[in-house]
Amino acid sequence: ILGERLQVRRLLDGCVRRVDESLEVIARFYDVRSRKISWSESYVIPVHDIFDVLNQIVEQTADSVRSGSAKDAPVAEAIDTEIGLKMIEGVQSYREMSPEGLLRAESAFRVVLEMEVEYAPAWLGLARVYLQPAWPSTADNPAGHERSREAALKALELDSRMAGAHLVLSQIGRVHDWNFRQALAEARLA
Repeated sequence: ILGERLQVRRLLDGCVRRVDESLEVIARFYDVRSRKISWSESYVIPVHDIFDVLNQIVEQTADSVRSGSAKDAPVAEAIDTEIGLKMIEGVQSYREMSPEGLLRAESAFRVVLEMEVEYAPAWLGLARVYLQPAWPSTADNPAGHERSREAALKALELDSRMAGAHLVLSQIGRVHDWNFRQALAEARLA
């Protein structure tokens, strides 16, 4: 049903579950018309090798697309290990929701942007960090919602489909700007 609503011929689906110190990753393509799996692969990997394996999954998925078994399916870009690890550090620090955690998250996302300035998820990470009430604002570090808006807009400039950035802009519109029409419009875009 989702594939029909999206008007695509194939969907990429998968799941991850932890088993002791390993991860089981399952990736599969569904043919929307036949409602059958056209390609599937399962991987069991040590947690510390996750980005190498994700890159292998991307390559195997791309090979599947090229060979025709998953024809017309979109192909993702490979994940740089350093960027991936810094993003995880940033997200984990962000989830602490403490001033210290938010500062560590900001630092991690900034390191990612030093490596890849056009990495939209890092811009979204900054937008989320700056929006939090626990963000420690000082004279050198002004209140976060304007910085959050700038980072969310940069994320959308790089990837217009980034739902999280639209949600950040929706929250800014609702809470800081009191522009409920704009907040609703952004929420609908998400």
